[in-house]
Amino acid sequence: DYEVRLEFNFKYGFKLVKVIFIDNDLMMDNESQFQAELLYQIAMAFALGLDNAILNGKGEELSQIQGIIPNIPESNKISLSASNLAELLQPIGLIDSGKYNEGEVFAIVNRNTYYKKILKLLINCSNPSCLPRFIISYAMPENQVLYADFEKYMLIRRGDFSMERTTHNRFLLDQTGYKGRMNFDGIPSRKQAFSLVTLE
Repeated sequence: DYEVRLEFNFKYGFKLVKVIFIDNDLMMDNESQFQAELLYQIAMAFALGLDNAILNGKGEELSQIQGIIPNIPESNKISLSASNLAELLQPIGLIDSGKYNEGEVFAIVNRNTYYKKILKLLINCSNPSCLPRFIISYAMPENQVLYADFEKYMLIRRGDFSMERTTHNRFLLDQTGYKGRMNFDGIPSRKQAFSLVTLE
């Protein structure tokens, strides 16, 4: 599974950790294939965990980075029925990226929401170049769309990726544990550069 643990350390930032236990017999069958699969699984866990933290992180008190959605101003939140494409795109106008306003705006959406409610509005669009790029993210709640200028989100990686192994607590099960770890800090640098739409 791709579940990860997040915690905060004031010196090193938020720690993203994934632990995987592997049967020793499997490792001996094909070592190079095993190593590639192990790195892939840890990378996927980190990517999904970081997506969720960037979108929904509730801050230091809950040992999380500062996410986008909890920090969106109330004035940039809107509910609508999205019965047509123009209505769906209208909340992009709420975004204020500051003096230059030149960053690309993306639309982040849950896959179910995209196919159930949004795709039908996009299919007959006569000018696709006017649409924002849609990004599917499991971390987005259903029936919501986040419009985002990601240039106004600051993500800092503190240190490099590290991986350790141990056999101690799974010794009797003949398993080896691998722990991947990275450290991050994150915060919206301009909260007004994001808007959240709830589809009724």
